[in-house]
Amino acid sequence: MEEIAFNMSARTAGLMGRENVPTQFGALIELVKNAYDADAKKCIVYVDYKGDTIWIADDGDGMTAEIMKERWMVIGTDGKLTNPTSRKERVRAGAKGIGRFSLDKLGSHCEMFTKTPDGGLLRWNVNWSNFDQPGAVLTDIKAELGNFNNIDQVRDFFREFSFFDSEIRPCLATKGTLFRITGLRDSWDSKRRETLKQLETLNYPHGAKTFDTYLIDSESFSPKNKFCNYLVDVPSFEDFDYHLHASYENGSVLVEITRNEIDKNMLSENFFIS
Repeated sequence: MEEIAFNMSARTAGLMGRENVPTQFGALIELVKNAYDADAKKCIVYVDYKGDTIWIADDGDGMTAEIMKERWMVIGTDGKLTNPTSRKERVRAGAKGIGRFSLDKLGSHCEMFTKTPDGGLLRWNVNWSNFDQPGAVLTDIKAELGNFNNIDQVRDFFREFSFFDSEIRPCLATKGTLFRITGLRDSWDSKRRETLKQLETLNYPHGAKTFDTYLIDSESFSPKNKFCNYLVDVPSFEDFDYHLHASYENGSVLVEITRNEIDKNMLSENFFIS
């Protein structure tokens, strides 16, 4: 009896990823989460509305050719389920194994440059419109992967923005990942641009500086601004009813609850008279 393998139409595979990333903002969130999972200290998001381009760069661990082939190019991998924490003991934010389709949600074409400390600079290139070819199955769709050792050419992508040279070039000189997304699928009107500020939700509260997100767009960019001016603010999280802190020590879980639902200083003293 013959055994036959399952396959999937390329269009269905593409739609599966796009439907799991419903909005452009959600797509950016997924890609920033990938940077966090790669133990990056910083992630830079630059949206060039006029140039029809989105750049996303991080100084995380990067990917080798082996990782690219066995993990990045495999849809729905379970790597983050079987290894839920990163090298720096971060709890991984992504879990569905479809983060690469976030790129498809944002634009029709993507170039990625990635490097590990012990590897060369790799270039990955894909045209997402290939997934819409009539009659094509998933195994028909190919992406390009090869060495790309001209770090100066990568830097030249940012030649209009001098502060990128000091931030991006050192990353890719040692390790990190850079995405260049073009052919944006939607116009970024003022309402969509406003939603980008919600990237603050990915940062840690109370000043824990383990991961910083920088957001830059062509509308707000000015050569006079310093790079630090584009750091996404971390919310203070002071407006809460209850705060719970739990720790594990010597086989016991210690729980401390801070109640903040009532501001006692605003109550009249007569309130407490029986």
